[in-house]
Amino acid sequence: NFKAHMNQFDYVIVKSDWHYRRLTGDLEFFPCFAFSRLTSGILPNATLLALRTVNYPGSVVGLPYSAVNRARSHYKGYWDEIGIFAAIEMRYDWKASEQNRVFDTCNCV
Repeated sequence: NFKAHMNQFDYVIVKSDWHYRRLTGDLEFFPCFAFSRLTSGILPNATLLALRTVNYPGSVVGLPYSAVNRARSHYKGYWDEIGIFAAIEMRYDWKASEQNRVFDTCNCV
């Protein structure tokens, strides 16, 4: 079965906006919601690396609050639709790290 096959790997790399949105359930989250926390149930034994271009509104997580605010103010709110930003996110053992929290940074609204 595919799940058993994938669980044997220590590292998994996911590339493209479409695959990234599948990881996050294609749901809208706060941009600073912790990527590690959100994907904790997907291939839990592997280190997960996601590479993608941000070009679909509301579908990015794990960003610092200050970066989101700068992008929103500079691009008039369309920063997550124009495809000029990329995201590289890595999930490792979040239970043993400081990422064992809901948000990566405080004051996310």
